[in-house]
Amino acid sequence: MPLKAQTLMASHPKRIFLPRFDTLGDIVLLEGLLKSLQQSFPQVKLTLLVRKGCEDLSPLFPKSIEWMTTELNPYSDLPDASQCEKLLDQLSTGEWDLVLATSYNRTWADHLVAARLTGAKRLALGKPSEISSLYRDLFTRLGLSVDCPYDRFIPVDETSHETEKYQSLWRELSGKSKLPEPRLSVPETEKRAAKRILDEADLKSGNFCLCFPAGTQRVPIKAWLPERFAEIITWMERKYQLPSLVAGHESEADCIQSVVHLAQKGKANPRIWLGKDGQIPTFAALAAAAKMYVGNDSGPMHIAAAV
Repeated sequence: MPLKAQTLMASHPKRIFLPRFDTLGDIVLLEGLLKSLQQSFPQVKLTLLVRKGCEDLSPLFPKSIEWMTTELNPYSDLPDASQCEKLLDQLSTGEWDLVLATSYNRTWADHLVAARLTGAKRLALGKPSEISSLYRDLFTRLGLSVDCPYDRFIPVDETSHETEKYQSLWRELSGKSKLPEPRLSVPETEKRAAKRILDEADLKSGNFCLCFPAGTQRVPIKAWLPERFAEIITWMERKYQLPSLVAGHESEADCIQSVVHLAQKGKANPRIWLGKDGQIPTFAALAAAAKMYVGNDSGPMHIAAAV
């Protein structure tokens, strides 16, 4: 094993903490690293910190991973001192040996975690980053240092794909260069739930297209026009006799109905499935049963790719 890997793992960490404050898709892309950590170091307990709601992914990940949630959203919210204190209280309940900051674009919340867990070795991807002056007063009020909160940085190519960045981290941790592609495991209960949905829609497993035209409310530049989705649904049904299930969260019903209405005008007959909070595993089961998937660049796309 290379010397670097020996040095990084010489302390034989028993508990590793991974903060991820970003979106469903980003967490899905991390699955290959989590699985490899679990398989190569089975004695290590992994704790994944995510925003509230993202823990709905947990049934699709290795069962031994511990999921911790927070209400903090550093991408849309200004720091709330009470919520920060609540997270710091959560962190005080555990002792971790190693913190892996796997987000290349770290936020003030990533720094908050690293600044709190001073008893652990703290690794981050990319280049050293200081805590912005915008947040230094907050850190001081919370009793945290405003110095750079990381012990070591793993150099990566900024333009590389996220999974390639994780490869670089994995080499430093284990001396191994190959990580598996993200692969989610769909529970049997969800497969049965998906079959009931397909039966009610008169669709057969392996013979339908799952279309997810929404999921881009916060990044509208990524949204394909409803007319385009309707056009491809109509074309697939006419040319290949491949029916479609148009899916989305119940809060996205207007977008789903728009696509279906336009497809019906083209003489197609798409079905609809509107999921509720907590039904991400059911969506994954539907994606696993589909012949193909069409959707925007979003979390559901990464889930579909991983099943």
